[in-house]
Amino acid sequence: MNEHLTIILDKMHEVIGAEWDSNLEHFEFDAYSWSYPQERFFKDWMMWYLDSYEGARVELMGGPSTNLRRIEKVVNEFCFNYGWKNDNS
Repeated sequence: MNEHLTIILDKMHEVIGAEWDSNLEHFEFDAYSWSYPQERFFKDWMMWYLDSYEGARVELMGGPSTNLRRIEKVVNEFCFNYGWKNDNS
């Protein structure tokens, strides 16, 4: 698994208080849920992370663009595709 993706998935688990083994090749994204505030916190953190680390942008976005709208689009797509289900809290 790629370096920055592992960091992002670690944070995604940390936000909801779940533990996981980053050495696993896959995990079930529908195994957990998060509240809207938890999801918002994660999205804000991931925006900051991608904005702060060029290597993360290259790895996840395919290039070093610092355009915040593009970063936000990537974060929203990541959470839509790989984020936890919403628990409506």
